Amino acid sequence: MPARRPTRPRHTPAGHPGWIGIMVALALGLGNAAAVAQEFDERFEDWPINLKIQGSILAAEKLEDLLSVRRQLQPLFQSHPLGILQLQPPLPSANSSAEATPVEPSLDLALYKGLSEDLVAVPLTTATTPAQDVVIQDFDILVWHTLPNTPFPTPPRRDSIGKFLKSCVDSGKVVILLGPAAEWAGAIFQPDLDSSQPLHKGWDLLPDVWLKTGYDGATMQPQVQLRLSTQPRRVGIGLTSGSLLILSGRKLQVMGEGTATLLLPAGGQLPTKAFSLRAHRTREQAPTKHLADLTQWRRESIERTLAPFPPQRPREPRVPHGCLMIVGGGGMPKGLMEEFVTAAGGVERAKLVYIPCEERDVIRGTPATVREWEEMGVQRATFLHTKDRQVSNESAEFYAPLQQATGIWFGGGRQWNFSDSYYGTRTHALMKQVLRKGGVIGGSSAGASIQARYLARATPIENFDIMAPGYERGGLGFISGVAIDQHFSQRARQKDMAELKHQYPQLLGIGIDEATAIIVRESTAKIVGQGNVYFYDAQHSSDTAPPQYSLGEAGQSYDLANRRIIESSDN
Repeated sequence: MPARRPTRPRHTPAGHPGWIGIMVALALGLGNAAAVAQEFDERFEDWPINLKIQGSILAAEKLEDLLSVRRQLQPLFQSHPLGILQLQPPLPSANSSAEATPVEPSLDLALYKGLSEDLVAVPLTTATTPAQDVVIQDFDILVWHTLPNTPFPTPPRRDSIGKFLKSCVDSGKVVILLGPAAEWAGAIFQPDLDSSQPLHKGWDLLPDVWLKTGYDGATMQPQVQLRLSTQPRRVGIGLTSGSLLILSGRKLQVMGEGTATLLLPAGGQLPTKAFSLRAHRTREQAPTKHLADLTQWRRESIERTLAPFPPQRPREPRVPHGCLMIVGGGGMPKGLMEEFVTAAGGVERAKLVYIPCEERDVIRGTPATVREWEEMGVQRATFLHTKDRQVSNESAEFYAPLQQATGIWFGGGRQWNFSDSYYGTRTHALMKQVLRKGGVIGGSSAGASIQARYLARATPIENFDIMAPGYERGGLGFISGVAIDQHFSQRARQKDMAELKHQYPQLLGIGIDEATAIIVRESTAKIVGQGNVYFYDAQHSSDTAPPQYSLGEAGQSYDLANRRIIESSDN
């Protein structure tokens, strides 16, 4: 049976595991010297927690910027009424005279007629009033147009308005913020770039973002990146006039004639970075030119606060306990799943957990792999899936199946999904425990790449690049010192692996053909299946002179520690 989706439990604060964390640590034996080869050094706080927003946020410097793209947004506006938010005077109170937030002048609804004929003025007072509960129910699109030089609301209205807007986004609505409110939506903001003035805390509706409207890259980029260097783990976005920024889920795009420039400061050994998004205009335009994944950029900002990765001297590739089965996708080598079940204790003892690789929040029904195990008659077969890092880190009900598991199988898809859900969590630690106790971990395609400490080909937008900034640290680390790619010959990925070998000569590159696998015990990788396995070793080959790899085929093995083919007569 599939694992039940747990309700959100009461948690201790992030970073303070409390009694549950202590008990898990004791169960894992994290202080035991025998666990060194499966050391759990991945940290929960080194990955974004809230991976996406539930609704959409549109932000622009001026109303004219929104009106300029009304034709592109017409399908959205035609199907939903627009609620035009209007900041109202504060409710009377004993100290109401101390309220410093000015009241917005009345906005003429005729200004918005270019967007929709179905407009309703909505008073914005405090998030706790029944009137605003009605707002959440009655409108799918809300527009708040703050006039130039409007100051940030003062407490307590600041907090109540922020909570109200967040509740709208969390319920899946479209929130459009124009004028100064666009900048307030970030985690931090600053009305000007005066370095003597502090950055202010925003509402974090745009997670970990500092949004600067009216952006002039030539003069502002160095100033923004300099200020970002004092605000670790933040992403700068410079939005030019004539542009509309859109964040939907985790994807960023821009409409209009201008650009949205994503900015990162220098940090660690990584340089400053800037990338400008432009509007999508032609089908030939590559998605990477008009889309950006905010979670990946947030990961890159975190990476600038950490030690360089991969390290110059990674741990030796070795699996001292249990074994790994790493499949190149495109079908399973004959008999491999039966061998997996045998390695997990045999049909009568195998307790198996399947980890699907999905972007969906919820999976309906039972995955085919679990049904296959059930038909084989294994003792226990289930699956785990969540897109909530808090659940995978803190819900004992969620990760309970791993505590008794003897085998785990990772499915195919896009491997960054595994990193987002499990990297550095207690679920991740329990996965490593399965291997440390002598169990087996297997996976195909994305489920192959994720087994390495270094994660190859993990870009959330397309997967043409083998090196994915921000996600390279995201492997689950069942084996160190290697980078694993799959569908290798079938998708002509040899050039990609050669580039990775040149960039990271300390890593052993492993490219696995479809319907082919390596079975790793200790430091020996046995090759099975129909195709070949390519081993890229910068220590014993040239970057230019062919061959740039050692080629292994079924029946051979490869010594991962000494980096050489083991002929069948040597086994």
